[in-house]
Amino acid sequence: LFRSNATQLSADYSVAISGVYAFIGTTDNNVIVCKYDGNSWIHTQTIRNSTSKRSKFGKSVSVWNDVLVVGAPSEGSGAVYMYRLMHDTWTKFQKITVNKPITNFGYAVSIYNNMLAIGAPVINPDTFTTLDVNKGRVFLYAYSKNEDNWELETSIMPSDARQMGFGYAVAVLPNYVLVRSWSPEKQQECPLSDFYLYTKNEHHYWRNISYVSIDTTSLIVN
Repeated sequence: LFRSNATQLSADYSVAISGVYAFIGTTDNNVIVCKYDGNSWIHTQTIRNSTSKRSKFGKSVSVWNDVLVVGAPSEGSGAVYMYRLMHDTWTKFQKITVNKPITNFGYAVSIYNNMLAIGAPVINPDTFTTLDVNKGRVFLYAYSKNEDNWELETSIMPSDARQMGFGYAVAVLPNYVLVRSWSPEKQQECPLSDFYLYTKNEHHYWRNISYVSIDTTSLIVN
């Protein structure tokens, strides 16, 4: 994929693909939209965030069919923008924010069908202590067809107080949510990561059914 100008994508970008559309989030607060015409990928649209130059708009992107999700975790406490494909143009139809004292809302996003997960991790080791209650959260939204918008269903947090960065990465499937929690340990080399798997039971309550901690230094391939 190539942009229509010479601006270089940094290491902080995010990518998503669905059908003939591909999306590249950049650290200059843009999301580059490319469409496959049968032979090559053509840059067809640039989605910009005019709210704040420091919003980190495009830090996370996820797409499902004709719905695109873009995170802007540094826009205030964070924001998530929803776009819908209309006449070959991705058009904003909803902005999601939270009222709670949350940071980095939208740092990670994942959408599947009528389910949306939004990560809001605490990732600053200078402000984290083992007694800190707010280690990060993942907010789960469900699509309301009647209202034509996404409504908050619940939020989930880890039970262990030692870990921070809960919501650093998220992945959602029907009745399952996988959450990565980033640790300040070995942050300069290759951080230790905890992974939590949640499922929804018959009472619509989300519970943690699996947990694994991985020292990613063992995964380095020379």
